[in-house]
Amino acid sequence: MAAVVIAVCGRAQADPVPPEQDSFYAVPGDVGAYAPGTVLRSRPSTVTFANLPLPVTARQLLYATTDSHDAPTATVATVLAPATPWPGPGPRPLLSFQVAEDGVATSCAPSYALGAGLAAGLGSAHSDVVSMAATALTRGWAVVTPDFEGPQSEFLAGPMAGHGVLDGIRAALAGGTDGLTPRSPVALTGYSGGAFASLWAAELQPTYAPDLPLVGAAVGGMPADLTAVPRDVDGGPFSGFLVGALIGLDRAYPEAGLRTLLSAHGAAVIASGDNDCVVQMLARYPFLHSTELSSTPDPLGTARAVRLFRRNSLGHATPGIPILEYHALGDEVTDVAQADAQLDRYCAAGVAVDRIREPGEHLSGAMTAMPWIGAYLADRIAGNPAPTNCGTT
Repeated sequence: MAAVVIAVCGRAQADPVPPEQDSFYAVPGDVGAYAPGTVLRSRPSTVTFANLPLPVTARQLLYATTDSHDAPTATVATVLAPATPWPGPGPRPLLSFQVAEDGVATSCAPSYALGAGLAAGLGSAHSDVVSMAATALTRGWAVVTPDFEGPQSEFLAGPMAGHGVLDGIRAALAGGTDGLTPRSPVALTGYSGGAFASLWAAELQPTYAPDLPLVGAAVGGMPADLTAVPRDVDGGPFSGFLVGALIGLDRAYPEAGLRTLLSAHGAAVIASGDNDCVVQMLARYPFLHSTELSSTPDPLGTARAVRLFRRNSLGHATPGIPILEYHALGDEVTDVAQADAQLDRYCAAGVAVDRIREPGEHLSGAMTAMPWIGAYLADRIAGNPAPTNCGTT
């Protein structure tokens, strides 16, 4: 398959067409006729990274997947690979890197943000994208970055995210390109919203995609309990995440009736944020209280909200792979206590969990553990025994 070399500095030569105007992103009417992970369209891609120290090829794939109701749909992934052959042993490894998309507009999708250039302020591509991708690519691994929120940008819809990740891996491994084969060892990584998608994928994989050779996950800042995280950000500087969560979950589950909890003012606020990426959400809605959106005294505690939050929280199944989880002790967005509670449950179920706890807060926590992530995943890819501190933390 043809591919192009990623630009190593500056912007892409031409701005990409936004997904809503790009027919490549359109979900085919007969998508239900294809097995999940089937590549429906492919094209070479230009991705702009600053100062990446090696030539890399890039391609975009539209692939079949399933949404949170197990209905057929399709989404896009970007696959990056070193232009040089993989020296072995075995087939080239693949890192599935879940970018914290954290938005409710199609322009927030990683495939579009990467094509527009990381410095363009489009989507939610962060500095950890460059660092993590560079770490993998310099080791000779390929990288797949899925638009796991799906074509409707369903922020925090857990099953959609997990399916999108797993089927993106299937699509990347299909066809024998870039040195990848169905036997390529696959690792997962992501921070915050990317950790959420990674761990949903890890939980679903034993039943949804047992064919995939997953070997481990390294994630950080995980939002495990969606009954807790919205309350943690409610009324604080990161309250824009609450607006995004309400929009994303309402799109995924309109039958849940979240909008019936909104006052007229709340409905106007939600409508105004309907096309926001993470930067816009946080800038537009700081220190917003959920009670300002509803005539209900405690909208986050209503039965319909709690049911939906629990449905999309982690913990519905047990991953079959070891997990490294790093977390800032002062994380004000995804409190470490809710992460530890879920990791304790993984430990009790026999998962090899290794926790790293460092000083800091949510934003700085994204970079704190970078030195450990590459080494941890390299050991999992090599088949070395996974460390665990279950029962000691």
